[in-house]
This record gives sequence, C-alpha cells and structure tokens, in this order.
Amino acid sequence: MEAKEKEIFDNFVKALKGIPDINVEAGLSHFSGIENIYYQEVSLFRKKLVAECDKMSALLECKDWKSFVVAVHSMKTSLATLGMITLSNMAAKLEAAARNENIDYCSEHFPILNKNLLSLHEQLSIAFPDEGVLQ
Repeated sequence: MEAKEKEIFDNFVKALKGIPDINVEAGLSHFSGIENIYYQEVSLFRKKLVAECDKMSALLECKDWKSFVVAVHSMKTSLATLGMITLSNMAAKLEAAARNENIDYCSEHFPILNKNLLSLHEQLSIAFPDEGVLQ
C-alpha cells in the first residue's frame, strides 16, 4: 500500500472508530485483514444502503413477507460481515419475526432499524471524503 493509500485508509479507520455501531477489527477479520478490500466493501455497502432501506420499507408495507425476509437477511449478513454487530442482531430479530409473519413486531421494530441504518449511512459518508482512491 502506497503512502497516500495508507493515509486514506488510516483516516477511514479513524472515522469508522468514531461510529459506535462499528467494530473495525471484526469487520477487517472477515476480509483477512486486507484493508483495501474492507474499504471497498464498506463503500459499496454505504452506496446501496438507502436503496436497500427503501426496498425493505416497501416490502413491509405491501406485506411481501418472503421478499422482506430475504432483504432483511441480506442486510443482517452484510452488517455482520462489516463488523456492525449490534445492527446485525437487530436485523436478525426482525428476520425471525418476519419469517413468522409477526406483523406487530415488524411494524414496531423495522422503523427503529431503518432509522439506525439511515443514521449509519450519514455517519459512513464522513468516512469517504476521497471516495474511490483505494482500488
């Protein structure tokens, strides 16, 4: 890794460590400690996050349980892989409730998860001032 890339990654990690919902070490461990891959995956996750939240909202609204379960499962897995364990655990509970078509639980808890995910998106945006530099 070149000096400029190392500086960008170090600033990225510093920004991520300022986000309480992220365990950078846990996330990096899922990518064998390969920093540029972790950076790219977090960047991709951030870029898709708002659209995925919108998709889950629409699926819940139309009570498409099968698709909602798949979307929440995917979000849960992405969160866990990137080191966002608390949010992943919230998604896991929501996924279980959706599998059982527990409308009340999903209606009550999805807005909380959604709000936290959108807040995470805003926080992650701060971590990418030099988007695309680490390839």
